Amino acid sequence: MIGGQVDLIFDQISSSSPSIKAGKLRPLATSMSRRSPSLPAVPTMSEAGVPAFEASTYTGVVLQAAVPKEIVQKVYDAVLKTLALSATRDSFERLGAEVISSTPDEFTRRLTRDLAQWTRVREKTNIQLE
Repeated sequence: MIGGQVDLIFDQISSSSPSIKAGKLRPLATSMSRRSPSLPAVPTMSEAGVPAFEASTYTGVVLQAAVPKEIVQKVYDAVLKTLALSATRDSFERLGAEVISSTPDEFTRRLTRDLAQWTRVREKTNIQLE
């Protein structure tokens, strides 16, 4: 994009943020349901005229389904403790990423919902996976 071969991209804020801050890229909209704390002046796609558009990336910790619930809880507690550290939050914020905590059940529901959504998109658009 910066080299001029591409006119438009969808990218993660954490990847584009340095180029945005340097004035090399101009953000038109974010694809989240609400404005990004790191780019508060940038409208969402819905605000920019594309109603009900939402597509965001996220990172989570995933364990095998057979892991006992007490181990899942220990890992969850350790992750929450790490995310509560100001150094951790500051690192994410510098990248333009937002720390959002959810329970293992909430994260499972989100993964399930997103998989169903993008499966429908693939089927409607006839995208072939290889």
